[in-house]
Amino acid sequence: MGDFPLLRVGILITLFAVIGLVLFTTLSDDIDEWFDFSKIEENEYRLKVDIGTDYETIKVNGHELSVEIADTSAETSRGLSGHEPLGANEGMLFLFDSNELRPFWMNKMLFDLDIIWIRDGIVVEIAKNMPAPVGLSVPATHYPKEEANMVLEINAGRADELGIKEGTEIEGLPIY
Repeated sequence: MGDFPLLRVGILITLFAVIGLVLFTTLSDDIDEWFDFSKIEENEYRLKVDIGTDYETIKVNGHELSVEIADTSAETSRGLSGHEPLGANEGMLFLFDSNELRPFWMNKMLFDLDIIWIRDGIVVEIAKNMPAPVGLSVPATHYPKEEANMVLEINAGRADELGIKEGTEIEGLPIY
């Protein structure tokens, strides 16, 4: 019977450790969303206060599109996964600090997309009609051949409707 209080202490320590681990793993995604650690080597820190999604209006061949801005690691990782379908003149614009080859995949997508890679305001590549995954299928992925510093996602078929092709200039892009 002398070991019973020691057993209780061990159980309590284990319980607190499990609770701490659960809290840490739950909050670690939020920490990435609150702080942009990508510029630590440049001694620049940005505190991102989550007060809602930023929107911009861009222009493509005379057509205005309202685009959600994804410019943090959490936003670019999440993208449009699980997002409700876009309106005809809506999209998501991913902003990156440098030109790189940036593969995109259709993870947890609910609708098909056209994915447009942009370098310095000019369309350099388009993946048309990227299919949303069905059931447990592996999400489609496109590996671009061109480097880009921005990527635009719009409804599938919309690139053709708007006359977007390689070499098209996108107006009103945010300076990043």
